[in-house]
Amino acid sequence: AVAADAPKAGAPLNGSTLGGKYERRGVMSDTLFSMRSRPSLLVCVLFSLYSIGWTAVANSQGDSPSIDRRVLDLISHARMNPRQFDAVKNQVVSMGADAVEPLSKVLKDSRQEAILRHLAAVSLWEIKDPKAVSPLIHALNDPDDQVAGTAAFALGDFGDLRAVRPLISAFESKCGTQEGAAWAFSKLKPPDAIGPMIKYLTQGCVVGPVGAVEFRTLVAVGAALGDIGQPALKPLLAVLPDLKRESLAMAARALGDIGDSRAIESVRGLLDNADQTVRKEAKEALDKLTKNQQHSR
Repeated sequence: AVAADAPKAGAPLNGSTLGGKYERRGVMSDTLFSMRSRPSLLVCVLFSLYSIGWTAVANSQGDSPSIDRRVLDLISHARMNPRQFDAVKNQVVSMGADAVEPLSKVLKDSRQEAILRHLAAVSLWEIKDPKAVSPLIHALNDPDDQVAGTAAFALGDFGDLRAVRPLISAFESKCGTQEGAAWAFSKLKPPDAIGPMIKYLTQGCVVGPVGAVEFRTLVAVGAALGDIGQPALKPLLAVLPDLKRESLAMAARALGDIGDSRAIESVRGLLDNADQTVRKEAKEALDKLTKNQQHSR
């Protein structure tokens, strides 16, 4: 259905269209009107025209709206229609470094809806401007797990060591950040994160339901311990007898990734484990370890 105040054929859209002002220009509106049965395509075109329109308005009036206003106007569409999250995000990201400051304000503002803070976090992640590191660190404490978790994932890609201590704190205190923080540890490789991750293997998320373990987080923890490498070897071998099922399987995977032959006997002992996943991971780890041993001779 077409909105009551939508422009009719022959009444084209310009930069002020989204504000409800329409002017007659030519065939553009006929094209847009013909897209009314394809709403997703129409929305993408409208967002493009919206962005272009700001430039047109600036050229005609000798002034331009602030970048803050442009960003806030765009992300407001995600609030009105969450299905357009990606379209809005892509438009914001296309603004580049200019959008970092207004996005940071949105991310830090707890009065903003969670979907807008999440959009701000994802956009900052994709823009990858170093100025985004501080607001993303701040977002690790966001009350919404999706926002905080996204910030954790993003900080791993920035590679800024200032994020290490806040990420460890978040991993220890918020279940919702643990998967993202563990993947960040894979890239940042901080030895100080080994202890909290070993604790997760043995106890699960101690700040959530007692013993709760999220498999995706286990996978991320195993990958991180493997990527950190040698410093994680002895702590892993020490807890191996106490681990069960998925935690044991991921520990075996990590030992295989570390590639130290001192783990061979411990991993070989898992080949007769009652759990099929443990046996599979142990076999693959043992293959890696024996190959590494042969190459080192």
